[in-house]
Amino acid sequence: MNKSSNQYQELVNGIKDKYNATYLGAGDNGVALELPSGKVIKVTTDSVELEHAETLKDTSSDAIIPIEKVKIISKDLGYIIMATANKLTPEEETLIKDTREDAESYLLDGDKDALASIKDNVKLLNLITGIEKAYQSTGMDIEEIDYSADNIMNYNNKFVMVDL
Repeated sequence: MNKSSNQYQELVNGIKDKYNATYLGAGDNGVALELPSGKVIKVTTDSVELEHAETLKDTSSDAIIPIEKVKIISKDLGYIIMATANKLTPEEETLIKDTREDAESYLLDGDKDALASIKDNVKLLNLITGIEKAYQSTGMDIEEIDYSADNIMNYNNKFVMVDL
């Protein structure tokens, strides 16, 4: 399913109308809306993200945004209600982009030496090792991770994945 489908548009518009949600932003596979409660509802057409959110919603991880609810409407349409996080600063975004290759070498290839460039940044190191723990504890395939600065935000003074 794509974002131009009637079913997707009806879901987004229905959420906006029913919950008085406001637009936060959009990506390739969906849109993020803010609810009056301050929570974020993310409508997505990404079946892997919906599956990961469903798996992670009851998992306590400092590296994953807290997920309140996941509603899968069809294989490739649903929404995720999550806590609100803050955007990265330009410096944080640069840090994550600059260390992406090392982070992926560690996460995808198990290369512990790749963490050498990250070891002095506790916040980033905790994110990367926390992602690894979350994926291992749930049995999810780490190869499916979408690790990028676009998918990481700040929550409670920690980096967290918001796009699963």
